[in-house]
Amino acid sequence: MFFFLLIRRPPSSTLFPHTTLFRSGAVLEDAPGSLHRLLGHVARLEANVLNIEHMRTSVKAPFGRTLVTLHLETRGYDHIDEISRSLGENYEIHTRP
Repeated sequence: MFFFLLIRRPPSSTLFPHTTLFRSGAVLEDAPGSLHRLLGHVARLEANVLNIEHMRTSVKAPFGRTLVTLHLETRGYDHIDEISRSLGENYEIHTRP
């Protein structure tokens, strides 16, 4: 599940003049380095991480996997499309984080 919220005033930590917030859930292998690799991917896409929910005991992820929900600060809807496409190609995206 993705949601979008356009903020007219920049938050104090903003990277961009007008910010669009984006939430996405991904199912990762529950192993050392999995979250690090995901966050490295997000960094290469130049999104700013505002919040991470790392739920190792979620019933939405099978045994040995973990559900991670990211709240990201982006440059706008085109940037969100780029992030969604790239994450979807590289990770199992959960439709209802």
